[in-house]
Amino acid sequence: MNHFTQCFVGKFDNKKQAYSRPAEFAHIIIEHKNLGMGFFSCVQTYVHDMDNPYKKYKIKVEQQNNFLIAKSFTWDLEYKQNCDIQFYQDDIDRWYGKSTGQGCLVNVNGTYAYQLCDIRMTKDTYWIIDLGLNVNDKTDIIWGSRFGHMKFDRVIE
Repeated sequence: MNHFTQCFVGKFDNKKQAYSRPAEFAHIIIEHKNLGMGFFSCVQTYVHDMDNPYKKYKIKVEQQNNFLIAKSFTWDLEYKQNCDIQFYQDDIDRWYGKSTGQGCLVNVNGTYAYQLCDIRMTKDTYWIIDLGLNVNDKTDIIWGSRFGHMKFDRVIE
């Protein structure tokens, strides 16, 4: 869990990707903070509107066999049913995370969608696909990247 925390906690910026492909990727900052006792805060903000994060949530990470399970919570610590992400480490420096199923129902601006996540993480990078899929056919992307992983680099402050 210690190596996971070292990779996960920090501030990440996709400036290189956003500037090289501005029609496909917004410029975003992601910040993860360790709150202790396995809890982390997660905040995502568009660079052009840093005072108004578009996504704020908390997770609690627990060891489960050879995996880590990130249990999802609202900012007020209400558990988000079926929204857990399972992480595994494939070598000494890389972590992979995936939604545990298609049961995570999210309301964004009055539209419900199934949220799916795919995460790849090292100590210097945080790549994520975070999608909202149509609840009827589960293939139509309602929100999220249509162009692959958003590629964030660790910000050294």
